[in-house]
Amino acid sequence: MSHKHYCDVEGHEWQCTDATCVCICDEPMEQGDHSECAIELRACPEHHEQLPVLSADELSDFVGGLASDAEKPRCQCGCADANPEEVVGSCVWCSHVYVSYNTKIEAQHFSNFCSGAPSELREASRPKLRRLG
Repeated sequence: MSHKHYCDVEGHEWQCTDATCVCICDEPMEQGDHSECAIELRACPEHHEQLPVLSADELSDFVGGLASDAEKPRCQCGCADANPEEVVGSCVWCSHVYVSYNTKIEAQHFSNFCSGAPSELREASRPKLRRLG
């Protein structure tokens, strides 16, 4: 059984046939239903060799240029009150934390609460949210 990934080098979906591949939800891709899981960014075999190799200085500059948690916009959904032991993930665009995660919850966050996300991402989440009901 194959499953999809999204090639982050050239920007296309591709079919993975690796039976040992593990989903972003930490379950083997070949077991269970992963239709609600986010599609994983993974370079396809054809473009894997095109991944940039950063020197230690370049990597340090990149990491240093990322917004710190203190610099991210504050999420207004109430997640700040979440018990830290229950947090399963966080948003890279704002201070939001997830105590549960699936595609619908992510779409709700981007559509309604994430002021730090690019407008294209917020707009793309609205039809996804309608589709997911």
